[in-house]
Amino acid sequence: MQIIFFPSLFISCSSDYTDTGLESPKTDVVIPDEPSGEPAVEEPADDPIEQPIDVDGDGFIEEEDCDDNNENINPDQEEIPYDGMDNDCDESTKDDDLDRDGVESAEDCDDRNEAISPMNSDDTCDGLDNNCNDQIDEDWSGDSYEPNDEEAHWLGDLGGQETIIQPFIFPETDVDRFVFYAEDGFWPGFGVGVYVTGVSSSMDVVIDLIFYGPQIGSQSQLIASSNENGLGGEEEIEYGGGWFSSIFSSDTGWYEVKIRSRHESSCSQNYTLTINPDL
Repeated sequence: MQIIFFPSLFISCSSDYTDTGLESPKTDVVIPDEPSGEPAVEEPADDPIEQPIDVDGDGFIEEEDCDDNNENINPDQEEIPYDGMDNDCDESTKDDDLDRDGVESAEDCDDRNEAISPMNSDDTCDGLDNNCNDQIDEDWSGDSYEPNDEEAHWLGDLGGQETIIQPFIFPETDVDRFVFYAEDGFWPGFGVGVYVTGVSSSMDVVIDLIFYGPQIGSQSQLIASSNENGLGGEEEIEYGGGWFSSIFSSDTGWYEVKIRSRHESSCSQNYTLTINPDL
């Protein structure tokens, strides 16, 4: 057997390094860090951004909208009275009891006027039914001559002096009655003058003059009446027995003036009654 040697391929196994011209292999080794013994903390993930909720699509999110299921209810709406809903999401704008008088509309005859409710009195002359009883100013007591439609107001013996008073015709059914005494003097030509002026433009005044004689109740006679001038018109009666009558009869005695209105009445404007017992 023949043995062949290749000297150029001989590699020494000695510890000495011999440069063979070849690149030496990389021997870098990565050594991991020593564990700390504590569990690793995971960084929290960012929460997703919540989108505002507007269920009814009226432009107001549920935090601003008192009813997010109804597009007709939101702070941009106007309150609609008596529909049972808070249309504008504002508790200060009432759906009922608009005048805030404590009485709801079912019992309040004017729910927009706090001066009108069943809780109020009606003693003010304002032309309103303040207590919702279908009467107007029925408790008003501004006329010092009332009630004289049941009993006449006594003016007494006028002693020949002109008398002026300022009563009211109110309510419309009111009849003012005034009784006075006038004496027929020695001289002929006795006369009594009754004048109503300052009449409200809404009234049509009627005046009657009644003669009783020396004693009330012994007799009564309508001796004159006046209703000539219509609404707001002034009325007057001038009664005189005349020369012949004065000689043969006496007009001395008690007289009554009745005043009423054929159309409306007024507690806001009185009239002036002038009685002249010695024309």
